[in-house]
Amino acid sequence: MKKANVFIAIIFLALCALGWGTVLTDRISQQGQYASLVEQADKWVERGLYQRAISNYQQALQEKSSEELCCKIQAAYEFRYQEAPKETLDDYMDFLQSAVDAYPTSEVLVDCYAEIYMEQEEYADAYRCLQRAVDGGYDDEHVQQLLLQSKYAYTIARSGFSGIASCEGPLYVVARNQKWNMYSMDAGYIWSEEYDYVSPANENGVAVATGEDSRIMDDTGMVLGVFQEKVTQAGLLVDGLIPAQCGN
Repeated sequence: MKKANVFIAIIFLALCALGWGTVLTDRISQQGQYASLVEQADKWVERGLYQRAISNYQQALQEKSSEELCCKIQAAYEFRYQEAPKETLDDYMDFLQSAVDAYPTSEVLVDCYAEIYMEQEEYADAYRCLQRAVDGGYDDEHVQQLLLQSKYAYTIARSGFSGIASCEGPLYVVARNQKWNMYSMDAGYIWSEEYDYVSPANENGVAVATGEDSRIMDDTGMVLGVFQEKVTQAGLLVDGLIPAQCGN
C-alpha cells in the first residue's frame, strides 16, 4: 500500500509540474506575441501607417492592458485624425471613452478626451471626465482650466445660443440671431454692442470684433486697435500679433 501511495503521489506531482509548465509556456508565448504586436505597431507609426498601427495596438490591448499602451493608441489615433477627421472621429471618441474609463486620472488620456469632446460640443461628457480625474488626484492649472471651460459651456449651451466658442479665459463668444458678443457666466453679455464676427479672446479678454469696421477690444469694450480691412476670421492675440483673414 505504501508503495502504491508513493507512486500515486509521484504521478500527481508530475501532473502538477506538467500543468504549471504548460501555463508558463502559454504565458511566455502570450508575452512574446504582445511584444511582437507592439513592436510592429511602433514601426507602422514610424512609417505613417496609422490604421495598421491602431489595429496592432488594439490586438495587443486584448492580450494586456496598460496606460502606456493606451497612450500609444491615442497618439496613433491623433495622427490618423489629423489625416482623416471625418472617417476617424467616431472610433477615436469611442476609444477615448474606454481609455478614460480604464485610466480615469491619466493626464494624456483625460486631456485628449476633454479637448476632443469639447470640440464636438459634448460639454457634459467632458466635464464629467475632468471632474472624475480631479477627484482622483489629477489636479493642475491646465485641467482646472478645461474643467471651467467645459462647465461654463455645458451651462450656457442650454441658454438658447446658436453658436458658442470657448476662449483661453473664463469668457465665451456666443451668437444669437446671427450676431456675436462676449459672454460671462457671472456678468452676462460683456459688450454693449453685438458684432457680425468675434474672435476667441485670449486669457486677458482681448479679441477682434467686426461690425462696420474691425477692431481689437478688451473685455471692458475699450478699443485697443483698428484694422484697415474687415476681419472675417482671427486667432488669439499673442505677443502683440494676431493671425487674421481679411475680406469684404
